[in-house]
Amino acid sequence: MEAYSHLAAVYDKLMDDVDYDAWAAYIDGLIGVKNAAVYEAACGTGSLSYRLCQKGHKVIAADASQAMLRIAAGKARSSGCAVTFALQDMREVQTGNAVDAVVSACDGPNYIDESGLFRFAQSAYAALKQNGVLLFDISTRTKLSGLGGQVCFDDDDDLTCIWQNIYNPDAQTLDIDVTLFMREGSVFIKHCETHKQHAHGVKDAARIMQQAGFSQVEVYECFSLLPCTEKTQRAQFVCRK
Repeated sequence: MEAYSHLAAVYDKLMDDVDYDAWAAYIDGLIGVKNAAVYEAACGTGSLSYRLCQKGHKVIAADASQAMLRIAAGKARSSGCAVTFALQDMREVQTGNAVDAVVSACDGPNYIDESGLFRFAQSAYAALKQNGVLLFDISTRTKLSGLGGQVCFDDDDDLTCIWQNIYNPDAQTLDIDVTLFMREGSVFIKHCETHKQHAHGVKDAARIMQQAGFSQVEVYECFSLLPCTEKTQRAQFVCRK
């Protein structure tokens, strides 16, 4: 079963505290080009995809989950945005024509291991125009290791969601066991999914970007232009071809 097969339907409800307008504005500023050709990898339910389109960019948005893409396409239609959607693994960025920016937001690279991160970087590099930029963020090792052992839940009249987090310090991975109780008519149906995130080191990820060919790699405290610290929870990478 693909990740997000059931979680896709309730993902936006669980993420309703995220300020996607501010996130889109931050990414737009990092792109730094008006009316850019943008490829978004691991676009999820498309909350950023159509917002980047509204800022004047020509957006191709891709994800490996058909369920997420269906929701993303519906959002784009409702907002009147002509976003092109594609079913693609983020490790194989395919854009057709060269683009000004490759973007991935909200943990996409945490779902792939180091070799996958290198493939993502290589394929993004090949897809970019000269002086194009790869923008992505990761939940840091500090954040993911701190989640180990935690049990979180979200509960309302139609949905109960329980996360159980298990951190493996040797593999540097976080296994997230998700249990959903979703209302269907007068009953609740139980669904289970397991997600694995990789706790990439910030310096390791920067090294991988350089190995993939990027001439300039900068890393910021996400949503700012401040340098990362050991306490940084989310790191933003800006990689220039």
